[in-house]
Amino acid sequence: GASAQLAMLNRYGEHYKALVTGTGAAPIAAFGRSVAVWDASPTHALALRVAASALPQAEQEEIYRCIESYLVRRAVCGLSRKNYNKVFAQQLRRLIEADLNAASFRKALTALTGEASRWPGDEEFRRQWLDGSVYPGRLDAPKLRTVFHRLETEIRTEKTEEPIPLALDSLDIDHILPQSWYTYWPLADGTKVSSDEALVAAPMRYMTEGVDAKSQSILKRQDAVPRIGNLTLVHYGVNRALQNHAFDAKRKALFEPSNLQLNRGLMQLAAWDEAAIEVRGEALLKAALRIW
Repeated sequence: GASAQLAMLNRYGEHYKALVTGTGAAPIAAFGRSVAVWDASPTHALALRVAASALPQAEQEEIYRCIESYLVRRAVCGLSRKNYNKVFAQQLRRLIEADLNAASFRKALTALTGEASRWPGDEEFRRQWLDGSVYPGRLDAPKLRTVFHRLETEIRTEKTEEPIPLALDSLDIDHILPQSWYTYWPLADGTKVSSDEALVAAPMRYMTEGVDAKSQSILKRQDAVPRIGNLTLVHYGVNRALQNHAFDAKRKALFEPSNLQLNRGLMQLAAWDEAAIEVRGEALLKAALRIW
């Protein structure tokens, strides 16, 4: 009757509050915090069902981890969100009809196929993490910040330093090799490039042959700029003017004073180029694969 319905609403109400505010120690609260920026409302009904179930905490956490991984991997791989209502309604139905546990949930999510609903595997995730245009591109600023926040926490925990990162909201996203690189960043062979030359080179990426070596180098560099290996968080403060400067100046002003593990490796480097971007992308990927 009415009292049973009220009891159910109360029970869900507490979980719902934890989910949307992200406060508290319950698994659903941690889930709410970690997926807040990922347009996760299609997952809410499923998340509440898990929280209200009799599943042990570790099982709940594992299901939430799968959902977060699904959302993050699809975003990094540039895959659409438009099917999420359908995907998660389907998973919810499956949970209601079958025995609810983390292993069967992971299996069901892994079994999804097709562009609109698959959960990208390690190989696809790796390729897109290293080569995808992330920013500007697949992730907006809040999503990218969240990715960096999770990476920083993971790297710190691994280093067993203070495990809780500072609030990263006051930090700016920085392209280490800047978007406007023409003034201070000559190509590998020392030749300077003007912004006009870069504009002229841009359409050549669609040509299958006849692209000169300099244009190829320009395109290779332009492709590297929005990749995750070239991105970090810094405190511009008064140093915003330095964001396009040469690596040496940026390193002294922006990376050396930083206490983020994300920027540790940047202090030891003498130069920054496309190869260094690849190496850092691989290093961050190791942490990403542990998280997602």
